[in-house]
Amino acid sequence: MRNAGAPPRAVPSFRVYRQLALPLIAIVALCGCGLVGGAPRFVSWGHASCTDAMSACDAGNDRDDASRDRDLQAGESAVVTVRACDPESGQLAGGGRVVLRAGRTYRVASIGQAEEWLDAGVLATPEGGWLGSRRLFEPLLRVLGARTCRAPIYALVARVGSGRTFPLRSGESLVPSVDGRLVAFANDWPGLYANNCGHVAFTVEAIEEARQLHAPTHD
Repeated sequence: MRNAGAPPRAVPSFRVYRQLALPLIAIVALCGCGLVGGAPRFVSWGHASCTDAMSACDAGNDRDDASRDRDLQAGESAVVTVRACDPESGQLAGGGRVVLRAGRTYRVASIGQAEEWLDAGVLATPEGGWLGSRRLFEPLLRVLGARTCRAPIYALVARVGSGRTFPLRSGESLVPSVDGRLVAFANDWPGLYANNCGHVAFTVEAIEEARQLHAPTHD
């Protein structure tokens, strides 16, 4: 029983809780993105292949040559390479990109095993994104700033032309609504690709011809 002469106990206001929560969210975000709690960003993390990958991205993308684009016909397939440090990746081995046509069915036949797929030193996989304890923060960080909320952070995603970004998964089919070049990349935060390393290749194949729309005829 409280003493009648004692002053009433102060109850923290909502503003106090909010002031405490904001620094905590900031710390979680920084740790989740690899900006604190480990080696500095923009380093090789001790892997030569990682350094090579970042150097290739820093040198510019001279393989994105539209004259080498390939328009897949039914039954044809192509292998597309994605560099984790490139926010607009997805080129063919000889340069250029795969062109997808509206109404035609394509299938991601397979996604290869990535030798390295690291986001600022955080282990990840192309289809599942981050591994380990940082997956606890992944849903929040995905909403706060990832390129798309439809796939885990650092998972492999793509878009056709300037269309909507979608996840890439082995065995899944897609039917583009517009014609366009296929662009693939890791689902990272914009502007934070320089500390990524690794690459992966996937195979895309054309299944059906584009559906033909016929105007009605009158005798």
